[in-house]
Amino acid sequence: MVKIKDLLHYTTGPVMSAFLGLLITPLLAWTFAMEDVGRVSIYHLICNLVVMVFTLGLDQYYMREYYKAEKVSLMITCIMPGIISLCIFSYLFYAYRVSILQYLFETNNDAIAIIIISSFIVTLINRYLSLNLRMEGKALKFSFSQIIPKLVISLALISIFYLKGVMFDGLLYVYLLSNIVLLVYLLIENLKIYNFLNLFEKNKFSFKDLKDGFSFGLPLILSGLAFWGLTSIDKLMIKDLSSLNELALYSVAVSFASAVVIIRSVFSTIWAPAIYKNEDHPDIEKNIRSVVSLMGFVIFYLFCIVGIFSPLVAIILPDNYELVSSIIICCVGYPLFYTMSEATSMGINVKKKTYYSMLVSILTLGVNFALNYLLIPSLGSGGAAVATLISFYIYYVLRCEISSRIWISFPRFRQYFEFLIVILLCTLQVVFHDFPPLSKALIWFTVLAFYTFFYRSYLYLQYSKLTKLLNKRVKV
Repeated sequence: MVKIKDLLHYTTGPVMSAFLGLLITPLLAWTFAMEDVGRVSIYHLICNLVVMVFTLGLDQYYMREYYKAEKVSLMITCIMPGIISLCIFSYLFYAYRVSILQYLFETNNDAIAIIIISSFIVTLINRYLSLNLRMEGKALKFSFSQIIPKLVISLALISIFYLKGVMFDGLLYVYLLSNIVLLVYLLIENLKIYNFLNLFEKNKFSFKDLKDGFSFGLPLILSGLAFWGLTSIDKLMIKDLSSLNELALYSVAVSFASAVVIIRSVFSTIWAPAIYKNEDHPDIEKNIRSVVSLMGFVIFYLFCIVGIFSPLVAIILPDNYELVSSIIICCVGYPLFYTMSEATSMGINVKKKTYYSMLVSILTLGVNFALNYLLIPSLGSGGAAVATLISFYIYYVLRCEISSRIWISFPRFRQYFEFLIVILLCTLQVVFHDFPPLSKALIWFTVLAFYTFFYRSYLYLQYSKLTKLLNKRVKV
């Protein structure tokens, strides 16, 4: 069971990171050209891809065996293949830097290539060092590891805001600096936990662990790549089918929408452990139905709240980012529908049918590609936002249906219909983006009011339960 104190410590990182992200986004928009903001999005995209690929799935094996093996030896075994492979890849990246940089960033600068390669290596090392804090239960220190990079970037951008002439390569230096500062912090914290001084004398590379690690981790890469494609292909296709300016609009909207990832982080921290611990409990079916029903209400409410307040985004951004206020409502679809899928698809993991998750990711990736290809040429960044929204709705429905059929079945078709209404409203907001902002906010408010009235009995019941729970705690 997750202790309240630990839960608060673990959520400190996502909450503060989201807050700093909301500060970083307008600073980027006001300080740098739209093309550079779009390029930064591509930088993050390829860094995430490279780290995911060159962990070789061994990071998952590392977590699985962490409490069973000699920790430092296990880390050497898991990280060295990735480092060696990444060094070879980095050499090839630099050798073909002209073509790669021109395709990805529409620029050619040796300094940018060196910064990107350095970011690859530092980020990969940070991945394992941060896992140590997580696995050791250092909740608050793990949260700091999420906050530090955003804090460094925020301070640097505030300074750059008052300077002139800082170009894209200067912006990348800021992101590299944030990763280096994080590396120093993680090294200091890891030295408090482990004795690395006699690293190569007392710990040896284990080929047995490596073989077992590849057997366990490599199949996970395919699933990871499919999900990476699902969350990233929109950005690549905007760049190819539209422009860096449209990519900047989309990236800023996604950055603002990422604030709701807090909901996903908190829910995931509690939900999965609770299910695994109580899967044989006689009331498990009743409890799951109750939570799924409540989560459906919360997700619908969050869509409406974002829709009501989305026009305010235009106030803190430059005029050329006006479209962001219309597409942000679609961009919250990814984290919200993903959270909903986590709530409804635990049967896939409980029954150990994880290949279904891989198949769903691959299928949804294909749908996302097709929708982006159709919508981006006519709607630009708005088309990508609608495509990703619909794709993650399909992702949620497929996972929910599979879980319901192989484990516990629960009422869900009303939720499917309600979320279809949300998707329709979000799409109309993108297509008719010139519609007066106040009118769009009033439409979302009306939908929310009607929804609240329709579920007034359910809301009153949940309020009564919460009141009783709080009264019990007060008496204790």
